[in-house]
Amino acid sequence: MRLRAAIIIGVLAFMPIARAAAQAGSELARLIALYRAGNLEQAVTGLQALVRVAETGEQRALLEYHLGVALLKARPTESAAAWRRSISLDPDLRQDAGASDAERSAWEATRAQMRIPVSIRFEPAVTISGAGDSLGLIVDVPVATGVAAPRARVLLAVSQGRDPLELWSGTAGDRGMWDGSFGAEPARAGAYPLIVEVFDEAGAAPLRWRRMLDVTVEPVTQVLSLAPRPPAIRSMVTIRVSDMERRKRARRSGMIWALGGGLISFAASRAVPDVINLGAPNSGPRIALASVYGAGLASTLYGSMKLLSSATRKYETTVVVPDEGALQRQRSAESVWLADSVRVTSLNARRESLRRVTVRVRERR
Repeated sequence: MRLRAAIIIGVLAFMPIARAAAQAGSELARLIALYRAGNLEQAVTGLQALVRVAETGEQRALLEYHLGVALLKARPTESAAAWRRSISLDPDLRQDAGASDAERSAWEATRAQMRIPVSIRFEPAVTISGAGDSLGLIVDVPVATGVAAPRARVLLAVSQGRDPLELWSGTAGDRGMWDGSFGAEPARAGAYPLIVEVFDEAGAAPLRWRRMLDVTVEPVTQVLSLAPRPPAIRSMVTIRVSDMERRKRARRSGMIWALGGGLISFAASRAVPDVINLGAPNSGPRIALASVYGAGLASTLYGSMKLLSSATRKYETTVVVPDEGALQRQRSAESVWLADSVRVTSLNARRESLRRVTVRVRERR
């Protein structure tokens, strides 16, 4: 009996609302027929009256659209303002299939002057609440040429009677973060209204865009696995460096050759008179002395050239050293891996309390 009474009360309460919606729909159809038939001013007056009593933003957006169509024929300079109000209330609103080419062109021209959010995405779409990870949140908004990127705010209506939860605010197109929680409360499965507000530079009334966010919450049943340890990097690079030891050795060698050759040449020159007096021409002693003297001169010349080149020549040698950049990346990867290992170990210790949150934006077509 109680259930039957509740159903009857609910039906009786809903009947006035349904009757009002039906009356508004029939009145809108009558006004559309009026402006299609050419009774423009009468249609404009009726549509303006309906706009003032519209109960929801979607209803008002539809009425403002038809008001703009009527004004396009009656007062063309005022139609764009009505359409901008319509688009601001419901950016997803589309034209009637029976719109004329002139109406389509004017409508698209008005939309082209407005920045309308087209998509929102989460990267990744899965997070573990309480694990310290967050979802990347990106709002894509077309920007008019020469206009700076607009400010945006993403709100989630978590329950009736409460203010929407602000997930992120910033510049549209940037990456924001959301940890998957509902404020101080854990995430709950369900479908929630997702609202994107885009503000212009003057901070005027925002353009609002609505979607539904499907949230799935499930317990973490499997042990979280550790990431594999980063492989050791054995990257080596070959470089050429100055070799001062080779320069020193070349200088010592040049000095020895030059001094030795000079001494030999000097000793040979002192023995020349004795050899000439004692030996006949082309004799063995004369030939030996000439050879020794020539060798001394050659040694002196070679040593002098070597000594000179040791001061001007660039002595380098090839060495193999570790790649500092690779070693830095290795140390960074090891540090991240160790931090993640400690975090995963701690999470596994309280796995029963963890929840995996999956979110999906329901796009309107």
